[in-house]
Amino acid sequence: MNTGTESRRLGWVLGAAIVLLGLASVLVWGVNMRRGLNHDEHQFIAGAALIARDGMLPYRDFPYFHVPTLSFLYALLFQGTDYLLLAGRAVSILCSWLTLVLLFVAALRWLLHLPVWWRAGAGATAVLLLMATPSFLHASGRAWNHDFPILLVMLAAAGQVAWLKQEGPRARSLGWLAAAGVLVGLAAGTRLNFALAGIAFALSILLVLPWRGRRAWLGIGLFGLGMGIGALPVLVMLVLAPQQFIFGNLTYAQLNTAYYQQAAAAGLTADTAMTLGAKLVQTGQLVITGPGNLLLVLSAGYALWRVRRGLRHAPELLFLLALLVCFLAGAYAPTPLQQQYIYLIFPLLALIFLAALARDERPRLPVGLAAVAALASALLAIPQYAEGAQVALNPSEWFPLKVHARGEYLGDLAQRQRVLTLAPIYPLEGGASIYPSLVTGPMGWRVAPFLSPAEQAAAGLVGLDELTAAVQPRAILVGLHDNDAAEEAPLLTYAQAHGYVPIPLPEEGVLWMQPVAAWGDRIRLGAADLPVRPVPPGSEVMATLYLQAVQPIDVNLNVLVRLVGADGQELARDEGWPWGRETSTWPVGEVWPDGHRLTIPADAALGPYRVEVSFYDPDTLQLLGDAATAGYIVVGEAAGEQPAQP
Repeated sequence: MNTGTESRRLGWVLGAAIVLLGLASVLVWGVNMRRGLNHDEHQFIAGAALIARDGMLPYRDFPYFHVPTLSFLYALLFQGTDYLLLAGRAVSILCSWLTLVLLFVAALRWLLHLPVWWRAGAGATAVLLLMATPSFLHASGRAWNHDFPILLVMLAAAGQVAWLKQEGPRARSLGWLAAAGVLVGLAAGTRLNFALAGIAFALSILLVLPWRGRRAWLGIGLFGLGMGIGALPVLVMLVLAPQQFIFGNLTYAQLNTAYYQQAAAAGLTADTAMTLGAKLVQTGQLVITGPGNLLLVLSAGYALWRVRRGLRHAPELLFLLALLVCFLAGAYAPTPLQQQYIYLIFPLLALIFLAALARDERPRLPVGLAAVAALASALLAIPQYAEGAQVALNPSEWFPLKVHARGEYLGDLAQRQRVLTLAPIYPLEGGASIYPSLVTGPMGWRVAPFLSPAEQAAAGLVGLDELTAAVQPRAILVGLHDNDAAEEAPLLTYAQAHGYVPIPLPEEGVLWMQPVAAWGDRIRLGAADLPVRPVPPGSEVMATLYLQAVQPIDVNLNVLVRLVGADGQELARDEGWPWGRETSTWPVGEVWPDGHRLTIPADAALGPYRVEVSFYDPDTLQLLGDAATAGYIVVGEAAGEQPAQP
């Protein structure tokens, strides 16, 4: 074929690939901007926030139930942004998309015995097969430790395939093995079960280098050295906090299994896969009942079956199959088995599909059949991707931005003070602080009862009494994850027993606030939503009070809100029935938002002003108790304005 024609075709293929992979990035982004928060995401984001903001370290300063590399990566990002969940998910989305790009590039590079259009078609088929699997749709793009290590090991595996296919022992550079080790070490430092992948890499070296030769063992040594370098963050934390590290990565897993066994025995959760046999059955169910999963398995299996006679002479395929076994062993290591744990096998199956095609002398039939399977899978996945596409380019609908806005709102209400919660991402998004022992959300709370008080203290899992002994939390946040209701029950009981005022958050969740003020035994002020930034003179501001009737109120009281300077002079006021509703109609216990518009005079002096709230009977002008301070509003220059020069 004419070289110029081939070059033009390659150009068209690359152009089409850029468009299609760009579309894939938009679809994956949209799915993950639409989906809600999984409580497994908390410890990765919250842990990283404590590292970035407070200089804390996992294990030593707060409990952590995974190896820590991902939170260190997130902490670097959080030095430049306060949009925590958005940044975390963006990393995972990028990693999952780069995995798709890797598959496409592998097809172009490995299938050189096919015309360029067929190579591109095989790559697009592999990408589509993976994107359409229910496992990819469920697990990819969340701010947890799956996509990043999968990308790292897929990069290492693709490089190892190229290394294994080199002709002759001396043609294989041992330097690559150190690089592959670094990638696998970083993956293992993100999710511990990826360390098993090192076995497949070590065995693959012995497949092509004589095991009695120095070169083979030098290669294995270089790979091990690379793994050690990649795992340095893990090794450092093991040295700094060995007892807590062992608890977080080994003991916790045993206690978590005990928790699920106890919950299943009590009928609180479904009976989940605990034994190896049950895990195998559940894996089969996830594959068979998810047609997209099944079609990728069948496509890879058929491609392998066609080259079965040459497997012994295909070290790269033997390596990938060994890696698949290691991945399965890693997926089955945690108990009980969760759907996201088997996600890692599907990108590898797509890579195996392409590697088998590279060994097939007539691969057009398996490519064609897989393309049909990919289209069938895509049809099933269209509804989820279509829903994501609707919000992909509409930031106002992005769930991580909604989480940030809700976090800022509750952070304002809590005045950036400490919030007691099993959903720590929310207060951290708003700049409030959390209890470090609750970084893991409900995870540590679940297993703490299995430990003695001394063991809890050693692991950093202190109980509610210890948490609140010194200072009561400014706010208690509950109700954001339905499946955490049982774990949140003690927090709710504490809030009710200590007179906290419940303030419903937009859409979901309740923020129980320690009262700012009280007027006798009649009315409590739970919180005041006031401007956080300075407001310029001549502007109008809104002050919203969250008021609760503690007892029935038999008169219709007026509320008076005043801005008062340090000299006691009034700057502005607003008064009347609380947002037009008579206090005599307030149900006991209900929280009523009461808004007041305050106009700042154009000649107001700059500085802080006290927001003073009082209640009085408009008929007799008798006050209900004393005036109370709800907070402060700062009068200052508008953002971007410069003070006038004298």
